[in-house]
Amino acid sequence: MPLGNVTLFWRGEMASNMLLVEDEALIAMDIESDLSGLGLTVTLAETVAAALEQLASAQFDLAILDYELHGLKTTAVADRLSELRVPFVVCSGSTMGDLGPSFAKAALINKPFRTSELLAAVQSALSH
Repeated sequence: MPLGNVTLFWRGEMASNMLLVEDEALIAMDIESDLSGLGLTVTLAETVAAALEQLASAQFDLAILDYELHGLKTTAVADRLSELRVPFVVCSGSTMGDLGPSFAKAALINKPFRTSELLAAVQSALSH
C-alpha cells in the first residue's frame, strides 16, 4: 500500500538516506518499496557485519532494523546508530522490554505490521 504524499524531515532537512537491516527478503522488499516511494534511498544490509560496514562507509538519516538477523541480535548496530545519533526503528516480534537498553530510544513496530504503522514509526523516530 503506497504511503501517499508524505515528506520526511530530520534535523530540518528532508531525509534521504535510509539503512534497512533486515534478513527476510519479502519484508525488506515491502519496506524498500514503501520508503523509496517517498524519495528515500534505501540501502539493504542482511547481516550485522554488513550493517556495521555500511555505517562505517556512508551517512544515513534513518535506519530500520530487525531485532534479530540469522539468529544474531542487532545490538551492535543499535549501539553504533546511537553513537552516530542516527534515529532508528526496530521491527520485532518482541516487546520493548525484551529488547534491552540499546534499543530504548528506538521506535518499535511489531511484526507483522501495516504500512501505516511503519510510516508512523518512521515519522516518530525522525521527530526526536
